[in-house]
Amino acid sequence: MDNRRSSFLGRPAFAALLFGLGLALFGPPLLGIPARAGGAALLIYLFTAWAGLIAALLARTRTRKPETRRPDPNRELP
Repeated sequence: MDNRRSSFLGRPAFAALLFGLGLALFGPPLLGIPARAGGAALLIYLFTAWAGLIAALLARTRTRKPETRRPDPNRELP
């Protein structure tokens, strides 16, 4: 059963975790480590960090259930 995994990815706490992870990954302390190694290392770090965040966001959107649309009470029926 994969219910626990999908329910965690759909929670607002996971979105807050991704936001904090993005702040940490692109903040000056962690960004300075590959910058000291050289330009190529910095570009590789930026690409992999960005791709990881995008992959986590993709996983979050794939596990969320679509919201049910409520019928519009003002709409005329055919």
